[in-house]
Amino acid sequence: MSGISWTGSDGNMDADPLFKDAANGDYHLTADSPCVNMGINSAPDLPARDFEKDPRIMRGTVDIGADEFGKPVMTFIPLLLDDE
Repeated sequence: MSGISWTGSDGNMDADPLFKDAANGDYHLTADSPCVNMGINSAPDLPARDFEKDPRIMRGTVDIGADEFGKPVMTFIPLLLDDE
């Protein structure tokens, strides 16, 4: 992601995470957050769910932090019933 300065070799960055409303305690990521899709899927002890019980990996790559941005996409498969 351009404009982000990665510091050291431990994966820390010096960019504003762009929380939804940190001043009022809402630490959800926003769509423009540099933390979205910037984590490491093979991180040790990565839980299957975030703190809200949403899947930890959505859109291919885990987000940095405790919250996975967005909501899971529900896929519906139409059922065709035989009228016999």
